Amino acid sequence: MTGFLLQKFFYDLWDNLFRIMALNLGFLVSLSLVFVLPPLIGGTLPGLLVFCLLVFWLFVYLCAASAALEPVSNYRTLSLGDFVKNLTSSLVPGTALFFLALVIFVIIRFTIPVYLRFGTVFGTAAAFFCCWICLFFLGTLQFYPAVYRRLGKRPLICLKKCFILFFDNTGFCIFSLLVNLIFTVLIIPCPGWSLLFLDEGLRLRILKYDAPNFPRAGENSGRKPRGVKLRGVKLRRDPVPWKELLAEEREKTGRRSWRDFLFPWRQ
Repeated sequence: MTGFLLQKFFYDLWDNLFRIMALNLGFLVSLSLVFVLPPLIGGTLPGLLVFCLLVFWLFVYLCAASAALEPVSNYRTLSLGDFVKNLTSSLVPGTALFFLALVIFVIIRFTIPVYLRFGTVFGTAAAFFCCWICLFFLGTLQFYPAVYRRLGKRPLICLKKCFILFFDNTGFCIFSLLVNLIFTVLIIPCPGWSLLFLDEGLRLRILKYDAPNFPRAGENSGRKPRGVKLRGVKLRRDPVPWKELLAEEREKTGRRSWRDFLFPWRQ
């Protein structure tokens, strides 16, 4: 599944490269305003207020961009007009992400330093535990915009589904977090690439929850499969038949040579 995800992501990224770069450029401009506008305004309270509003806008921007990239995962073309249309509906998930990110910031900026100042084994262990909590939240919340768009419009329910998704697909979520860190740290902060990868990963991952008729290990022996619910069906704890589940997806995606990438009109 991971190999096909990377293949499909690369194909869709190439087909919509310039539109995704436009989304990235808009985010980079918004990010630069966070550091430029508050000092220009001056004053502690006005500057802080503008800073918070601009950061809030960044999270709304990310949610709107994720919603605009959903058609790309569904084998359609990215339309920048969809980004503008989704700005209003992205206020709720953007607000939720803003406050969740604020919690992570408080833990990193204030809680961990307080524990480290204890200078004891307990303080070090507590600070270490807080670091793992932050990493856990990052691995979980990375799918929040895509989950909100695809699996429901209720913030708390979407947060719960993010936790369920992480615990049922821990290895995949950690791999996705590493990919996003590579995009953000080693290249440049281009959220369009990361958001597309996360949306495609979520779309393919939930195929196993939408196909309950596939045989599961233990059914022939009379053992009831274990699991918890994500979208009204049980999460799989047994081996998933990805070859059968992705057969149609592979047919739609196809395969391309380097000539097809460099000279798409020859396809």
